[in-house]
Amino acid sequence: MSDGLYVDPGMLEASGRTSYRSADEAEGVQRTLRGVVASSGSYGGATEFVSSFNGARELHVRGAESAAEGRDAMGDGDRGAAAHALHLDAAATFAVSGPTVADPGISDAF
Repeated sequence: MSDGLYVDPGMLEASGRTSYRSADEAEGVQRTLRGVVASSGSYGGATEFVSSFNGARELHVRGAESAAEGRDAMGDGDRGAAAHALHLDAAATFAVSGPTVADPGISDAF
């Protein structure tokens, strides 16, 4: 049983890196999809099919863009949480044990 809350900043950092890699992959999918454009000449003048195809492609491009933005935001959140956890740990350690090095500001105040 745990006697307190424990946050692993290293795992949060790792999670952030994974989110950023996922965002990069989604951006790659988006670039690939943008490069695929159908023309009615390629399909014997089937304009309805080509229009439908290009519309579906745009839908998937927007979905990949949204996924990339979401994963970037998740990565930012993970990194922010890791930084906050490290700061909180340092502040708690200082509060419990006091300063580990003499602070000249404290001695000057006396």
